[in-house]
Amino acid sequence: MPEEMQNLEKYLSDSRDLYLQIKNKVDTCAKTSLSLFVVDSAKFSKATKELVNVLCNDHELPGIYLTTNKPYESLMQSFTDHGIKTDRLLFIDCISQTVKPEIAIKGKHYFIDSPSDLTQLEIAIQKAVSKMPQGGIFIILDSISTLLIYNKREVVERFVHLLATKIRAKPNTRGIFIAIDSHEEESFIDNISQFCDYAIKID
Repeated sequence: MPEEMQNLEKYLSDSRDLYLQIKNKVDTCAKTSLSLFVVDSAKFSKATKELVNVLCNDHELPGIYLTTNKPYESLMQSFTDHGIKTDRLLFIDCISQTVKPEIAIKGKHYFIDSPSDLTQLEIAIQKAVSKMPQGGIFIILDSISTLLIYNKREVVERFVHLLATKIRAKPNTRGIFIAIDSHEEESFIDNISQFCDYAIKID
């Protein structure tokens, strides 16, 4: 078998295994719950994509995606190419305005000045939740690890605790915090896990 074909088969097999691993974890979580996904850095991009795939396509849920890593347009293109039903997503983009300050609101999506402006982010979340349809939804924060670059650790912990409290107050809402698996952030991740019902490691 040509090497290119072998590499393709391995890639497809690994992608399928990652999808099934994430689907199994999501399927076991309660409809109203908070989960912390701790993801290996090498699989971070693929894992977040499969997580959205499971929630949007398999569970047919609308959701809010808070991105502190990649611009909304990049994520939208990546999700669309993966077959994800992006019409079910509302993005809160914390990174695009750092390079395109003129962006404020694009359609139903929100753009925050910087990942350091957690007050503006909280307001955007409240507005986004008010736009969501009645019934089950999800809220993904990608990622709490990136928030640490822009904010002090105790500030991020307070913000996540506040967000967790608000999510718990809304029935049929799945809150998902994503962190990069890192030895340096181990104690931080342990603290965040105390706010959650599930701590899930993807490796």
